[in-house]
Amino acid sequence: MLFLTGGIIPFREIHAQESARLFNRANRFRRLRVDEMIAATAIVEQAELVTANHDDFQIFTPLGLKLTLLLQSHGQRPKPIENYNHRASQ
Repeated sequence: MLFLTGGIIPFREIHAQESARLFNRANRFRRLRVDEMIAATAIVEQAELVTANHDDFQIFTPLGLKLTLLLQSHGQRPKPIENYNHRASQ
């Protein structure tokens, strides 16, 4: 698995539109607005999101987010777990 390939992706209008779709479909939780922006960018760019914070992002997997859980042991680098959740069919 390759991490951070392709560089930084600027947040554009298409990402904002996808973020609005996620907001409206994911129970309109304002506390998730930054997570919605991150998830929207990953969905639009067809990128896999690797995170240790799966609780906040799991709500977006039925909406198209491909999510991989990152596990971390004490004193060790985080390890990705392949195929934590598959992209939902759209």
